[in-house]
Amino acid sequence: EGLWVASDNSVKFVGANGIREVPLPGPHDNYAHSVKSFGQNGIGVADTGNSRILVYSDGRLVMSYDPLECWNSRVQDAIHLNDMIEWKDGILASAFSHQPFEIWKKTCPTWQSEGLGVLFYMRRHNRQTITKVVGSGLNCPHSLALHNGDIYCCSSSTGMFYRLHEAENGVLQLVESWLVTTSHFLRGCLRVSDGWILGGSSRRHNQQANEGGMVLFHLSDSGNISVYPVAAVGEIYDIIPWPRAIMPMVAQ
Repeated sequence: EGLWVASDNSVKFVGANGIREVPLPGPHDNYAHSVKSFGQNGIGVADTGNSRILVYSDGRLVMSYDPLECWNSRVQDAIHLNDMIEWKDGILASAFSHQPFEIWKKTCPTWQSEGLGVLFYMRRHNRQTITKVVGSGLNCPHSLALHNGDIYCCSSSTGMFYRLHEAENGVLQLVESWLVTTSHFLRGCLRVSDGWILGGSSRRHNQQANEGGMVLFHLSDSGNISVYPVAAVGEIYDIIPWPRAIMPMVAQ
């Protein structure tokens, strides 16, 4: 057991035998975001800088899911692909846009609230990535989770948390939504026995602030929301289960 951590152009494994680093391939800087365990299938890494999902097993790259595979060239961080989960026979991934992200970010002051975010379903066929947009209308989507057959997702910049269900045509339809916060950027989710733990970062919500508080939200299955302050400065990216047994290894 141990902890996988994304760090710009590499992922690091912290375990009982020390730290092992796996460099990520280019051509662009990777801006590595989420790291997800795929069990016996390895780990998935959101290579945000190159707009793809990389799958590693035993430190070796074994699979790449690339929604922009047919593009002749691409800019760095083209669509801000940032998270993924295993879904059906492939991957479900979240991205800020299906259009050039940096252009919207620089030219549209309200891009964070215009519903440009999308969810991609990707699978491999004949050595190619087959991509389908199955979710849209999200604002800075992050933190995908699968629970009881439904997809859960943070619409980060608006503080919404969504439950989505796959329709017969394979598109995700909104089933339920919760307004968790209007003061924090909602990012990071963990399923617990009686609901969800969600992360909030006020600095990310208001990027003009010099510092911002971090909080955890507990969204119960009955819809009640409790707030637990964490610290005055910083951001929460993800929330993971923390087996007590690996704490000594990570602390070293």
